[in-house]
Amino acid sequence: MVGGGAGLLDRRGLEQMLSIEVERASRSGIRFAVITAAMDGEDMHSVHGTAAGRAAVIGQAVAQSVRSIDLAGRLSSNLFCILAIYTDERGAEAMVERIRASLAEAAAPGAVPSLSFGISIYGWHGISSEDLLEASRSALDAARKLGGARSIVAPSRPHDAADEDALRNPQVRVETHA
Repeated sequence: MVGGGAGLLDRRGLEQMLSIEVERASRSGIRFAVITAAMDGEDMHSVHGTAAGRAAVIGQAVAQSVRSIDLAGRLSSNLFCILAIYTDERGAEAMVERIRASLAEAAAPGAVPSLSFGISIYGWHGISSEDLLEASRSALDAARKLGGARSIVAPSRPHDAADEDALRNPQVRVETHA
């Protein structure tokens, strides 16, 4: 489950933890952020040569920036994901700034990789793992297309009645054992 160095979860572990957090949030109503990050100017799925070294430095900066309750991992060689628990869009932006500061500190002078970030929030951008990852990745793609070195919060998506009901009335079951 842990892979990719720096104590980051691998893709499978990250997807499992995202599913767990979605289920937990559906019961409790507590928000969390899904933050995706990628190095600008590099393909998200293949990093070669010196770019691999820069991606490793980014992975370390991400791992050092998350709080003890957060989870971080690699979805691919140049695509990182953070699950920031108990976090709204302002908290997610603060996380992005911590990552940038950690990266600036860790990278060689004059060689700080440019990063872009996409942010989605449980409840605002979806209530399923797939919707949250899609919203975060779309925001990341938009940030990179706008020249990079920025973070974008996904636009809120229209909710259908079932989504609104699920958010207002979470299903909590209590089982008793005799």
